[in-house]
Amino acid sequence: MTDAIWWNSSQRPSVSKPNGIYLSRKDVQAFVFPLPSLRKEELEASLRYKVQTLLPVQTESFAFQSHLFRHKGRNYGAAFLASPVVQGLSAVDAKELRLGFPLTIPDDWGSEVLLFVSSPEGLEVHVYEAGVLTSSFAPIKETDEALRQRILDRHSEARVMGIALDGHFPLPRDLTASSLSPAQTKRFVANLPLWNQPRQRAYPLVLAALFAVVGLLLLGNAAFHAAAVRQERNDRWSRWLKTIELAPDAASLKAQTAKLENLAGVPIPELFVHLAKVWPKGETIIQSLEWKASKLTLVAQSNSALTSLKQMDEDPWFRRVSVIEIRTQKDGSELFTIEGDVSRDP
Repeated sequence: MTDAIWWNSSQRPSVSKPNGIYLSRKDVQAFVFPLPSLRKEELEASLRYKVQTLLPVQTESFAFQSHLFRHKGRNYGAAFLASPVVQGLSAVDAKELRLGFPLTIPDDWGSEVLLFVSSPEGLEVHVYEAGVLTSSFAPIKETDEALRQRILDRHSEARVMGIALDGHFPLPRDLTASSLSPAQTKRFVANLPLWNQPRQRAYPLVLAALFAVVGLLLLGNAAFHAAAVRQERNDRWSRWLKTIELAPDAASLKAQTAKLENLAGVPIPELFVHLAKVWPKGETIIQSLEWKASKLTLVAQSNSALTSLKQMDEDPWFRRVSVIEIRTQKDGSELFTIEGDVSRDP
């Protein structure tokens, strides 16, 4: 047993408890997804895509938090979905709140584990495979032995373990034999994730900023020159596009295209044809487009950045395409930056 309490909406989270205040699955649900080996920005985008497309819930009804972590050399993303009651808490009030179940468990617990957690709503049941949370059942009544048995039959090879974090909500008698030992309980509590992940301490950031100042000063002139070159190239493209609109015939169009390709090395007609092919309905709007050293950088806006990326990736003319940044706009659409290579002979 631990010195802890379960949080409820009539209670301020600031009540002091040595081992914290726990959120039941009714208040916060957590879903864990394996993620590929990508940069942090792409991992966040991949997790967000999985949440929007795979979860059997209406995510817009919840407060959303994400937590990236590594386990046994693999990347994972946890999506936390909180009820509107938790969503309405201030950052200060929510600071000490923890999930009442971990995202990972120690290896010595077994390859498949059924973890029963006694909460105010009943028994929460969480399934772990290879040490990682894979699924959670809605809380069931402690007296509903038939439903509990169906869960046990469904995971007949799993090791059964249980814990009661709060003495006011003990485990049923038939599960007490499977309760965690004091050492296991200590590790269990230490592994419970915070609803609000702590921010990185400021002093490493300040130190890094001081070292970066010198580099920024040295790169200032180069950056100014690069911005000027980029602006000149964009102006040249703009002038070319306006000229094309006024071109009287195909011969003039060919001459203008050849002129721009000589200046910038860009296969302009093919590029626009392929972009119109992958995004034909106007649901993806291109904001800016750059080409440098065979690398395409494109900023666009759509309802789903990763859907637009998937459509682009299906055309072999575009290679090694990836999302660099995604920003959600006030209207709910996403402004995203894509980088990739272009092959004129796929």
